[in-house]
Amino acid sequence: TLKSARQTFSDASTAIGNADVYRSSTATSSNGNTFSVTTGAGAAAGRYSIGVSQLAQAQSLVSGQQTDINAKIGTPGSDHTITIQQGGTAKPLVIKLTDDQTSMAGVRDAINNANGGVTASILKVGDSKFQLVINANNTGTNNAMSISVGGDSALNSFIGYTDGATGNGMTQTVNAQNAKLSVNNIAIESDSNTIVDAPQGITLNLTGTTVAGSDATLT
Repeated sequence: TLKSARQTFSDASTAIGNADVYRSSTATSSNGNTFSVTTGAGAAAGRYSIGVSQLAQAQSLVSGQQTDINAKIGTPGSDHTITIQQGGTAKPLVIKLTDDQTSMAGVRDAINNANGGVTASILKVGDSKFQLVINANNTGTNNAMSISVGGDSALNSFIGYTDGATGNGMTQTVNAQNAKLSVNNIAIESDSNTIVDAPQGITLNLTGTTVAGSDATLT
């Protein structure tokens, strides 16, 4: 109809008048094992040398072994308050347990039901040998965890963790770290492997590292 034709023409005119249409572009990586790339409106044409020295990763902690995931670890009648602090959050995750929740399975379920920035699971490492694993949900040093149990030294000795402290109940198996890369020899650090606007209008999705002196090229 005449009305729809006019609307189509109007939409096309609006798009033509949008400067971002002219600035949109595509980009390719010379090393698909290091990063993939997507572009948005406003991406500037150019040639960039990309070096990736380190990928971001999420922290993982593991407890000592238990033979029964349902056996109570905490001291009966104690307070059992778990506090999980992550550097990037101003407010810690606080979980109050009952006596019945102080087993390995109970702690796992309580942490997961709290829907915080961490996830707990149980790993079977042998016949009647189980370990509790607590992972940060997000990568980067801002999401590194410290864990304490107030009012229950027995449970704290099982899942307590402070970086660099002695006598931790849990052991760090994967450390929290940021992604480190360079764009045309300009250093960039990010808590994520998704790098936005470096260069502007371009998103890099880091998947691997480059060998020193053999940077990938973005064009």
